[in-house]
Amino acid sequence: MRLIIEATKEMIYCAQKNDDWCIVDVRSSDVYIGWKRKGEIGGHIPYAKLFSAEWLEPKWRKSSEDYEARLELELISQGITQGKNIIVYDENGTDAEAVCDYLQSRGITHLFYYDLKRWEGDLFKYPNYRLMAPMWLAKDIIDGKAKEYFPGGECKIFEISWKEPSAIYLNSHIPGAVHIDSNEFELGPQWIMIDDEKLIDFAVGNGVTPDSTVMIYGNNSLNFSAAAKLAVVFRYMGIKNVMCLNGTLENWINAGYPTEQGPVAKRPCRKKAEYVFSRKHVIHMKEAKEILADPKKGAVIDTRSWEQYIGNDSGYDYLDKAGRIPGTKWCYYPRHYTTPINQIGNLEVMLKVWEASGIDLNKTMAFFCGSASWGASILKTFADVSGLSTGTIYEGGWCEWCDYPENPYETGIPDEYKDYEPERFREFGFSEESACHVM
Repeated sequence: MRLIIEATKEMIYCAQKNDDWCIVDVRSSDVYIGWKRKGEIGGHIPYAKLFSAEWLEPKWRKSSEDYEARLELELISQGITQGKNIIVYDENGTDAEAVCDYLQSRGITHLFYYDLKRWEGDLFKYPNYRLMAPMWLAKDIIDGKAKEYFPGGECKIFEISWKEPSAIYLNSHIPGAVHIDSNEFELGPQWIMIDDEKLIDFAVGNGVTPDSTVMIYGNNSLNFSAAAKLAVVFRYMGIKNVMCLNGTLENWINAGYPTEQGPVAKRPCRKKAEYVFSRKHVIHMKEAKEILADPKKGAVIDTRSWEQYIGNDSGYDYLDKAGRIPGTKWCYYPRHYTTPINQIGNLEVMLKVWEASGIDLNKTMAFFCGSASWGASILKTFADVSGLSTGTIYEGGWCEWCDYPENPYETGIPDEYKDYEPERFREFGFSEESACHVM
């Protein structure tokens, strides 16, 4: 397609206030949330959606059987639909053309182009976008540029998964990345954090001090969740600069960056440092019950799948009880907030979904999932990135709740969700990796 209809800034202003129009940023997730490098423009036009041209590259479209469904979900969830006037923008023209070709193939034909370099207004950056670090930042640090970005402390990169280093890690990982087994900081069968003194031993054993800069990633979408959980753990311990990499090992490889083989030895601290624990990041069942008893305090938010929430599936082979905690809210499964290439997505859509679920963003939002709160930690991290300070995790989640026979539970569709149409976001039947903890 040839881009011949150019949008004006006046059209952009009108589109920001008109539901018949839609503004679409087709650059990368990294620049959309606020990062910039080598002349890029960080941030996005206010109210712009995100549909990156990168998602359409063959190397990604061949990555999974449900990939085309993921693309379709992005269009639906962000309101990029037929009949609307769509303004796409980029910084090079090429990315926008690729996306316009794709949109035309989906029957979306009212298309306009805008060159972002002409924009004179403010761009919106997520207030805490630095919590999600681009792959190029990790590459620069590996190449010896750590002091350029973090002059005050040492930078460490960790890959996380459950149990011992997998064959994937041993065969291919980011150079210098130390493997962390989630069993180092979680205790079964409920998979909650070990006590504070043992957490200190864990941090010391991995060479992490309160002044360390820590980057964490996983080798697939499941372990992307694990990385978010470990980030919560380190922030709970008062580590000052903790980031998740924006993507998985696949993103690193597809960026053309080198990997290495074999284990990387841990480098423990020479002595224990002073860790200051921040209780706002994690709550326990007692506190979750207090919120449920007094909704003025906030909401306890179930981030499991819809099938698990209504009681059709327990989510775990070893857990017979299926259903939900009474009084909890439901949010879409965490994969609905990540992009098709496992990066942070459009958080404005996420916040609107939460508000539609009756969640007060200014009060405590206690996210939980099946166990360990890996998936819930993604939503807490995304809430942190968006600038909300009210997110926390109820770590024990459904598995801990079920361990106490006196705890009530419900099944079926709650009245408040009868007209909410949550099923339109599960019609694609995404394939998932196995549950994080298998007894």
